[in-house]
Amino acid sequence: MDITPIISDNKKIIDGYKEWCFIINNEEYKGSVIVFPERVVLFPELDINNMDHLLRFLNVETEVILVGTGAMHISPHLSVIDHIRKQSLSFEFMSTGAACRTYNVLLSEGRYVIAILMAI
Repeated sequence: MDITPIISDNKKIIDGYKEWCFIINNEEYKGSVIVFPERVVLFPELDINNMDHLLRFLNVETEVILVGTGAMHISPHLSVIDHIRKQSLSFEFMSTGAACRTYNVLLSEGRYVIAILMAI
């Protein structure tokens, strides 16, 4: 029995990840990335303690932003958390592996989720 969630063909699914690489819709992306349901943006300068530059990628459809912080969960500086709260956005910080899995689940539920993924 196939238990893979049914997700529209035009959506970006995270198939896997390995050292310094993400596999999304069977295509390899080297380094850190931002994954939207409809596109992938390479983001080599990703720094979880400087989220200001990430806000330009967000749009009104965004429900949840997942931030993969690498091999382990790393909390950003308190100033970053305060800034995010002022934006009224739902940010979740977790390990990159957890962010990849959570992104796929939320996408399968039809949610507009963005994954900001730091390469491992």
